[in-house]
Amino acid sequence: IIPDAISPSGRALWSPNTCVVNPQEVLNLLQRELTEKGVKFFFNLKKWEIKIKDKIIVLVNGNKISFGHIINATGLQADKVAYKFGIGKQYTLLPFKGYYWKLKKNSPFKINSNLYPVPDLNVPFLGVHFTPNYNNSEVYIGPTATPAFGRYNYKFFEGIEPLM
Repeated sequence: IIPDAISPSGRALWSPNTCVVNPQEVLNLLQRELTEKGVKFFFNLKKWEIKIKDKIIVLVNGNKISFGHIINATGLQADKVAYKFGIGKQYTLLPFKGYYWKLKKNSPFKINSNLYPVPDLNVPFLGVHFTPNYNNSEVYIGPTATPAFGRYNYKFFEGIEPLM
C-alpha cells in the first residue's frame, strides 16, 4: 500500500475504514443541524454553578439549563468540569502537546494513506504517524508527545502555568 514504509518490527496496521476529515466543516455542519432541531449552544462560559440534586446548571447571567445526562467533552477543562460534579478528584491532568511536521511536496516519499506504527505495549505512546489531510494536498508527520507546562502551552512561553 505504501512501498516506501519500513517497519522495524516487520509488522504494520491496516485500517481501511479510517478517514481524515476537515474538523471545522464537521463541527459547523453538526452545529447547524442541531440548531435546526432546537439545541442551544453556549460558548466560553467561564463561571457557572451546578445543582446536582436538582439536575440544573445555573449560568452567570441567571439562565438555567436542566439536564438528564451530561457528556463531558470539554477537553483540557474536563477535569475542572468533572470536579464540579464531584467526580474524578483523585485524578490530575498531565498536559502533553504534539508537534507535527509537513512532508514537503517534492518529497520522494508518496504517502497516500494513513500510516501508523505498530504500538509497543512497553511504551505508553502510539508513536509518530503519517496522516494525509482531508483532501490529500498535504501529509503531516507526528505527533510528538512532549510534556506541556500548562493547559494551553502550545508555543514556547505562552500559556505556562507554573502551579500546574
